[in-house]
Amino acid sequence: MPSCPTLVPENISGQNMRYRYCFIVGFIFSFFLCFILQAKEPVRIIQILDTNLFKTADGKIISLANVKTISIQDPDSLRQKFTFKVYGFAEKSLINKVLFMEVATENDSVLIVHLWDEMLESVNKKILQNGYGYFDPEPDGKYQRKYEIASQNAKDIELRIYNAELFRPQKPLKPNAIWLTKGIGIGKTKSARTNRITGSFSLETSFYFRRKWFVALIGSQTAGWEFHNWITSSYICVGKAFYDRYGDIILTIGVSRNQWEYDTESERGIIKSDYYYGAQLKIQSSIHLPQLFGAGLSISCNYTKETSYFIMSANLSFGFWNFYH
Repeated sequence: MPSCPTLVPENISGQNMRYRYCFIVGFIFSFFLCFILQAKEPVRIIQILDTNLFKTADGKIISLANVKTISIQDPDSLRQKFTFKVYGFAEKSLINKVLFMEVATENDSVLIVHLWDEMLESVNKKILQNGYGYFDPEPDGKYQRKYEIASQNAKDIELRIYNAELFRPQKPLKPNAIWLTKGIGIGKTKSARTNRITGSFSLETSFYFRRKWFVALIGSQTAGWEFHNWITSSYICVGKAFYDRYGDIILTIGVSRNQWEYDTESERGIIKSDYYYGAQLKIQSSIHLPQLFGAGLSISCNYTKETSYFIMSANLSFGFWNFYH
């Protein structure tokens, strides 16, 4: 009696081939990984002593080969400020990370090393190509050319350490300024005649002069409410300025000359009061370009026996800042 043929699923042979292929690829990858790492030892950095000086978990002091950085002890304040960026990059990239080290040489108990991260990317090269350090030709070695190219690429685009503007002292801040502001605002107005507090809108123009911390201004402001009442104020104020190259905060107080007007919407037309005086408080905060243009906010308070108002305005400024030593 003839024997029945054994039925074998068609995909068995295909699966075996895939298993064999994966095994061979994994073996080759492991072989090359072992070959690459044979001269490298795992290391863990636990402390940053300087921008290119580190302490490992086993107490070794190491420094990156072919990398020259600015020390955190540099006496130049601008260069020292730059080291904070280098320190932050090193802290993020190295502290308690999986790293591999290859010793190039030893100098006064400091190991000069080549360092790789867990993805086997060169840390030395990263430092150079990101512009956190200069290329140092010493010591000579097989990775030197790669480091030099990485450093040159950073230099070509003036990246970080090659950006001269980072280390150029700023020009002394000039203490004088003159500028004109135009603003529109909203607020509250109180009339002594009606003893009512109503919402109001405002238009204002002010001219400022600043000499160091002292500031003086003259201006005019019109506050209107209920569409047929308004008060016009002309004022002069003095006060103190807090400023830097791109901004001002102004605190001033002064006197105002005021006149209220009322549109009767009849044959009587517009009724105007006599001029009367009051107290004016003005606070302004602004940001601006070194010259020509700025923007900001201001608060104006006017107090009189007749009509008082409190206004917050948005302003545009046109002028010259920092124009005189």
